[in-house]
Amino acid sequence: EGAADQLPAATITQPAIDEGILPTALIPIEGMGTDDVALESISLEASVVKAGAAPTTRPAADARVLGQTTGRNPRLTTASTLDVSGMTVKPGDEVNIVAIAQDVFDLDGKRHDPTRSQPRRLRVIDQATMTIQIRNDLEAIRGQASRLETQQEHLASEHSPQNAAA
Repeated sequence: EGAADQLPAATITQPAIDEGILPTALIPIEGMGTDDVALESISLEASVVKAGAAPTTRPAADARVLGQTTGRNPRLTTASTLDVSGMTVKPGDEVNIVAIAQDVFDLDGKRHDPTRSQPRRLRVIDQATMTIQIRNDLEAIRGQASRLETQQEHLASEHSPQNAAA
C-alpha cells in the first residue's frame, strides 16, 4: 500500500520578513513551493488591505498575479518585482504577498486545492517614518560596531606579548 499524497507547501522567501515600504517602492519578491510528489505551479499574488480594514485569510478578489513558474518538479521557485506605485496605496495601507502552490495530484478528475502561504505583510509608511527607521537601524549598527571594537581591544590586550610572558 502506497503512502497518501500530501498537500504542497508554499512560502515567501523574499522579503524574508514583514517590513515597512514606501508607496513608490520596487520590491523583489520570491516564492517557493515544495511537494512530496511534484508541483504543477508556484505563483505569487499581491493584494492591498486598506488602512483600518479587518484582516482576512481569504483570497482577495482584487489580487494581482506577480509571477508564475510551471513545471513538474518537487520544488519550484518564482520571482518578480513588485512596483508598489501602481497599486494606489497610501501610508497605513498594507500590501500582502502570498505564494500559491498547486501540486500534480489528479485522481479521476479530483484535485487538491492550491496551498497558500502565510502572507508577507508590507506596511506602507511615509518618508518621515522611513527616515526614523533608517536612523534607528544605523544607530543600532553603530552600537554593535562600538561593542565589537571594545571586545577586540580587550582580546588583543589579553593576548599581547607582555601579558603572554606574565
